[in-house]
Amino acid sequence: MAGSAAVLEELAHAIADHLRARGVTTPVVVDLPEQRVRVQVAGEKREIFLGNAYKEYAQAAPADRAAIVAKYARLAEGGVVPATSAADWTTRVLPKLSKRSERELLALRYAGQGGVEGLTRGHELGESLVLELALDEPESVRVLTASDLEHARLTEDAAFALATTNLARRSAEPWRVVRPGLYLSPWEDYFDGARLALPHLFRALGLRGDPIVTIPNRCAVLVTGSDEPAGLGDLYAATRALLETERPLHPGGLRLDGDRWRALGDEDIDLVRVAPEVLFLSSLQDALDHEVLAPELGPALAARGFGHVAELQTIERDGAPLFTVVAYPPCDVRSALPRADLVMFQTAGGEQVALSWHKAVALVGPRIDGVWPAYFEATRVPTDLELAAAQAR
Repeated sequence: MAGSAAVLEELAHAIADHLRARGVTTPVVVDLPEQRVRVQVAGEKREIFLGNAYKEYAQAAPADRAAIVAKYARLAEGGVVPATSAADWTTRVLPKLSKRSERELLALRYAGQGGVEGLTRGHELGESLVLELALDEPESVRVLTASDLEHARLTEDAAFALATTNLARRSAEPWRVVRPGLYLSPWEDYFDGARLALPHLFRALGLRGDPIVTIPNRCAVLVTGSDEPAGLGDLYAATRALLETERPLHPGGLRLDGDRWRALGDEDIDLVRVAPEVLFLSSLQDALDHEVLAPELGPALAARGFGHVAELQTIERDGAPLFTVVAYPPCDVRSALPRADLVMFQTAGGEQVALSWHKAVALVGPRIDGVWPAYFEATRVPTDLELAAAQAR
């Protein structure tokens, strides 16, 4: 939506104002980066995705825009009663890939109102993704709640089985070849990332090694293999290019380990020898998660007694991969420190010492419980001797 930020913001706030005027008293969350409006009604989380609404709103005459606002606001006011017949559920229920940051954001924003009610358990993929259940409606994709499943007399596992079967029926098209050893999803139906619920689609490509994927946006999944040097070599650049075409979903790399997807990390040293930049996609993912959650985490950590919350910064220059940096705080106040690729310490003489996280971790305090993304408590200032020893390792 390049060049449309003002119109998108106008639409989102018009929907939020309409809901409040109609008597919604629970918080209405306008989330412009994610292009949606969120609200809890009758204990249920409801979301209005602004993609289709924006297209109608931007093209409509000014006199017609109020009706468009009212139409999409109704999706949150009354919701869509899920069908109870097996036929309707079989054709309409699908798995939807959601970012953990979205759930964490809702939990933080609704903490003062008793938390978010009605969320299903979901199926975790790695640390940062959740497969939820959704109804694919003509005007929206609505995330299902626990009360929806109760109404339909289905357990979450039974509904998920229906959803994956339904998605498999939509997934017959062949993958697109970006280059030998690197493939792109062909569906572009906003459920591309949800195909991670169907591991056989990735195994069937016959790639050498374990499937490695990124999910740059809602309409794109890239996949290569852990023993595909050419595909791995192009994965970082291809992911960054696709991030520019839609709002980001999950650029961080995932690996199919048996039947389980997990985030790329320290155990993937085999990839470092071939394409080290692939692991820096996790740094990009961390930066995106912090961008969403840091404004809410600061006050939440302050409420837990932390007088200082260090800022995660990103560095990208000369075509090198993006990486994250954090300055180790002084310990005259209780401080929280986000995990980063590099930690900057200051010696007693005022010199800067940069340590990678795996070297800094022994000098950093314990992880703070119940906070995601990971934050650690800076409990003391390392000595110059400790910093020198860490650098020498």
